[in-house]
Amino acid sequence: MLEASQKDLIKARSELFKSLDLLRMHVEFLKTEIRRVTEHVKDMPSALTKAEFLELKQRDIYEKVIGVLQSDPVNAPRYTQADIVRICGGVGVSRRKVIEAINTLIEDGLVERRVDKQGFKIALTEEGWSFDMGDGTNLV
Repeated sequence: MLEASQKDLIKARSELFKSLDLLRMHVEFLKTEIRRVTEHVKDMPSALTKAEFLELKQRDIYEKVIGVLQSDPVNAPRYTQADIVRICGGVGVSRRKVIEAINTLIEDGLVERRVDKQGFKIALTEEGWSFDMGDGTNLV
């Protein structure tokens, strides 16, 4: 009876050592992965500053406003500021941000206000028609 119990202990000890070896292999693998990820993170550029983030966000809004006008050359000259606000609002841009973007684009000479019988219209200038949408092309 004692011999059977010793055999069971030896067998259990052997399985414990196998489990420990397997655990050591997993630990080594995890250490290697941690080193690899740490090196990868060190090579990444630093995070954007708040000013850089806000500038990128503002440029995105400009591109949406210009994209609205460039995407429909036939109707674009008839768009009012309210039309542009409504269209850009559909893609998650607030009214205030769209109006700020339109005013800035007017200052930059990319769009202009025109007056016709129905009121003010927002129209692209020549520079606005050739505005680069960030991927090397404009929408027209």
